[in-house]
Amino acid sequence: MINLESGLRNNRTEFIRETTFNQTPADPAWELLSDEVFAFDWDGQRDIFAKRRLGSVDPDQFFGGSEGHEVTVEYYLQRWLLSGGNPLDPLGDAVVRDLDNNMGSSLSLVSREDRQVSGGNPLIDSGVRTYTVVTGAYANTAVVPGQVESGEPIRPTINYIASKVRSYEISQPAASTTLTVVSDNAGDTTQSLDVEDEGAGTTETIALNGVTPVVGAQSFTDIDAAYLDAECIGDVTVTDGTDTLFVIFGSATYDNIEGDRGVPLLGAGSHGAALATAYEQFIDDTITRDGNDIAAYVNSAEFRVNNNLDTRPQLGSLARVIIPGTRQTELQTGVFGPHESHAQMMDHLRVLQSDIVWTLTGGTITLDDAVLMSPPGRRYQAEEVTMDLDCTFEAAGLTVSG
Repeated sequence: MINLESGLRNNRTEFIRETTFNQTPADPAWELLSDEVFAFDWDGQRDIFAKRRLGSVDPDQFFGGSEGHEVTVEYYLQRWLLSGGNPLDPLGDAVVRDLDNNMGSSLSLVSREDRQVSGGNPLIDSGVRTYTVVTGAYANTAVVPGQVESGEPIRPTINYIASKVRSYEISQPAASTTLTVVSDNAGDTTQSLDVEDEGAGTTETIALNGVTPVVGAQSFTDIDAAYLDAECIGDVTVTDGTDTLFVIFGSATYDNIEGDRGVPLLGAGSHGAALATAYEQFIDDTITRDGNDIAAYVNSAEFRVNNNLDTRPQLGSLARVIIPGTRQTELQTGVFGPHESHAQMMDHLRVLQSDIVWTLTGGTITLDDAVLMSPPGRRYQAEEVTMDLDCTFEAAGLTVSG
């Protein structure tokens, strides 16, 4: 049977807030986005310049510039956005600003896909684990949709701009084995590689000795994390003594700018535990405008936040500087009723500012002094039983409570 990459394989996606930008904390207490993650999408690109010269129709050399990374996640909402005014769910990080109007903590995210080779338990049978390691991620946009008709739980989509993203593939040993570590650069003699199995029950620190292979003392049945304490110049290869299990690329691979570090360690931390709480539903929510129902009938809503992040390349690094911009907060509603086209259009023409409050199970999202920016218009049509109207409001401020 052909074993192809897909969303059907086992996947674990976790996040943690960074205390230092672009660095996963030591001993991280990872959290799940949700018990049900719908999508994880990484889009990365490095600027590449093709050098051409007179007398040739083809480029004769390529040069790499800075990198840009976007990561998008979709999941079913189970936590409220904030706790005690601080972000709880990743949505909270997307909407809050501090007293200087800067964004809060950046995030690290790690997504692991398990590919079976021999079948059975992925923790004891040989297979491959593919990791997407994201650091320095800020939420650029967040969308929180609600649909009455489908009955689907609220499924947010968050798009991040990240400082660095790397992919690692770790082949699992076919049997319990010691590990052999070697660099392809003789100068890599001061670094060490920390290795952990699932849950960090078995760990080992192996000091590098340049191009001389170093054999560890611990036997590993599986490998879940491997992290260098400092960047290396050369590519670091880990084998079971015969077959290559994984490679961590050094700075020489990236034009001598910076090397990779690997998959972050669990240390004394923990993997995310199941939330085991109810999903946020839309069907029993309320949306009011200045204390009154926003319309006679509401069948959909979509709350959107755009932080308008900007990026700039910087000297001496592959990563771009991430700069928070203005915050744009919108609510789009699908409404109908006896005279909604009149009420909504006149509110738009009068530039009526009023507070819109979306009350969910966990708390409230208030669009302060919101204005109907995109009016629904009015169109009568033969055989139409009701006039369905889309209204888009933009807020002058945002208050999240609960």
